[in-house]
Amino acid sequence: MEIKEFGQFIKRLRIDKSLSTHRLAELSGVSQSYISHLESGRKKNAPSAEIIKKLSENLDVSYIELMVAAGYYGEDELLEPVEETVKGSIWMKPGAGKTGMTMIDLASILEQKNLIYKNLVLTQNDRKRILDMLDIMFQPKEGK
Repeated sequence: MEIKEFGQFIKRLRIDKSLSTHRLAELSGVSQSYISHLESGRKKNAPSAEIIKKLSENLDVSYIELMVAAGYYGEDELLEPVEETVKGSIWMKPGAGKTGMTMIDLASILEQKNLIYKNLVLTQNDRKRILDMLDIMFQPKEGK
């Protein structure tokens, strides 16, 4: 998607949520003039990952979907195993899972070293504790 098309995509998402550029700016922390320039095609480069994250949180669209739309990733990159990025995870083509959605192994994500939660870097111990809690939460039920 070209940057001009990306701006139009952002505009459609914003309008679908009945937000003005001013209100989206207030919610996201991205300036109203930046949003306006992006939507009108006056921006020459894709927004930074940080700006895309802020917009995604307020437009009810996933961060990854906006990153793909902005050209950071090709859709085909997200449909193949991504051993280099998320070791051992399986990214399946849409429709391959029970829900028809792309499936990602959460345990594989938690193996990554560069994870943050609310601006805090997760240590190896933090990631292990999260996995331990998930194991407790999702133990197989007896008799099933």
